[in-house]
Amino acid sequence: MKNIIPLKKNVLTDGFTLIELLVVVLIIGILSAIALPKYTKTVERSRIAEARIMLNSMHKAYQLCELTYGKNASECRDNTLDNNIFVTSGISLPGTLQEDNCSVSGVCVSTKDWEYAVSRGMLYAIRLQGGSADDSPYWLQVNGSNAEPKVYCIDDNKHCSEMVSCASSTEDGCVVN
Repeated sequence: MKNIIPLKKNVLTDGFTLIELLVVVLIIGILSAIALPKYTKTVERSRIAEARIMLNSMHKAYQLCELTYGKNASECRDNTLDNNIFVTSGISLPGTLQEDNCSVSGVCVSTKDWEYAVSRGMLYAIRLQGGSADDSPYWLQVNGSNAEPKVYCIDDNKHCSEMVSCASSTEDGCVVN
């Protein structure tokens, strides 16, 4: 008697049923719906951390400028391309110093995500959306003259409370821890 060899199923021709494919797509969709908002919040928190580091550097430079030239000195407070805190302190921010298209009157340094500016002793980091500050959801600010700087997160639609841990709340935002 001859040995009968059973035929093997060809996996490539059998494939998956439509139900199996729909279940896989549904699972991927649910995982994406959960993960994407968490990912975007995490990315935004890292952008805020970057801005806080830059504001801290700007604050130290502002303090040094006031120690060198005196309080309310033009070298620390002027907002011209030749005479401003960025030039007198030698701060090297990742961007180009410009006088046009700044949200705050004077000079600013714009990066892909932020616009850094100094105006009347206040240090600003304004969050850029789509390359413009016109629709900025929030900004961070520090009083440059304060020895112990407090970072304020200012917004109109509660981005601050979602993105940073607030030590205390104000009407417009919160004091950042």
